[in-house]
Amino acid sequence: MEKTVNLGQLAEMAGSDVIATNTVIRSRPGAEPPPRVVPNPNAPQATAQQPQMEVQQPQPQPAAPPQAAGSAFSQGRAGSSPSNARAQSDARFVEVGDVLPSLCMAYNDKTLAVRPFEVPEINKIHRSVAESTIRHEVDAMSATLSRSAYDLTLGDFYWLMYWQYVNSYKRLPKTVTWTCTNEEHMNRVGSGELAPDSLENVSEVKGSNLIEKKLDADAVNAFAQRFFDTWGLYLDLPRVSDLVETEDEKDPDADWYSKYTSVISREHYGAQHKRRRDYLRGWFKQHPDPDVLSDFEDWIDLTDHGVEERVKVTCQGCGVETQVDLRVTPLMFLPKGYSRNR
Repeated sequence: MEKTVNLGQLAEMAGSDVIATNTVIRSRPGAEPPPRVVPNPNAPQATAQQPQMEVQQPQPQPAAPPQAAGSAFSQGRAGSSPSNARAQSDARFVEVGDVLPSLCMAYNDKTLAVRPFEVPEINKIHRSVAESTIRHEVDAMSATLSRSAYDLTLGDFYWLMYWQYVNSYKRLPKTVTWTCTNEEHMNRVGSGELAPDSLENVSEVKGSNLIEKKLDADAVNAFAQRFFDTWGLYLDLPRVSDLVETEDEKDPDADWYSKYTSVISREHYGAQHKRRRDYLRGWFKQHPDPDVLSDFEDWIDLTDHGVEERVKVTCQGCGVETQVDLRVTPLMFLPKGYSRNR
């Protein structure tokens, strides 16, 4: 289930009841809790009457139960960012940890503070666009957070980019670039009556709906436990660090593995994406059952979270009103004089 709110409410999200609402998007049956390890009451005990100490043979211990499903997530280190102290003393920062789409399930530290972009961050955004790399965009976000943006889930990162878009430019008109798909309009272009570029539009956003997707903690935990019980793998959520590490990947085979590498635990299989990918390659050789791919896809679908904006626009070429999805991109943070064709 998706929650729809008005665009203007996000600017006041620090105290917003709408943003803080935990939207349940899916539900799955719960999992049985793992067995607890209890002491063995029949284990021999040393007594004062024993004349000499006897060497006790190690008692067989029950196998360690699987970790609770929530601990299958690779959690960032609390206080890993030097900006934590600055955020506590800087009035520009606001706390958003309790309203993130991930519910902070993937983080050890359940707090996160953010401040709006300033000119130095816009400079990094410009460099990200000029060099066609996301790394500088992530660095810009890190400079405004109380923890590294590289540790964020992708859903939280794009949610924060949207927060920046709304809160950094208070006077900037919001625009969306889109292509008209009206059938009659396209036919007129095909017949030569209208020019092809008549389909292209840049529209100012006047009416919109914000669609927010949050994780369902119970469903996520239950699925992670079942997946571990079936396949013996700990699951995770895709992180920004994976996106940065793989953005220049040219090998289609590696790219295919990377999709599933991004959702196995960093704690258990390695923080670096390549190390986890190599582990998963070997794991697939030992577990070639294709059903695991279906379970991976179900996990990816279940844990989809973040924010989208659906805006009402009118085509300048044919006058038809429609709705399009607005995706926050680095270009949206640059001055309007910057060429959008670069």
